[in-house]
Amino acid sequence: MLLLDEPTSGLDPESVIRVEALLQAQQRDSGLAIVLVTHAQAQADRMAARQYQLQSGQLVLRPCTSDENENKERAA
Repeated sequence: MLLLDEPTSGLDPESVIRVEALLQAQQRDSGLAIVLVTHAQAQADRMAARQYQLQSGQLVLRPCTSDENENKERAA
């Protein structure tokens, strides 16, 4: 398990893309579980299979963008 707290904070956009690609490749190739803490919702949407948010001190599962898109397609 790899725990990361704001791993791309302060990086330029090109470096953010590189770090994200490196992490995704590492996870895909090794099956490594990655816990990534970020305030960047767009990054969470790109990177996460599951997302949790702190709301009023409680950890709450948040639907991922891909889940929301699938639900919209099913409803159509």
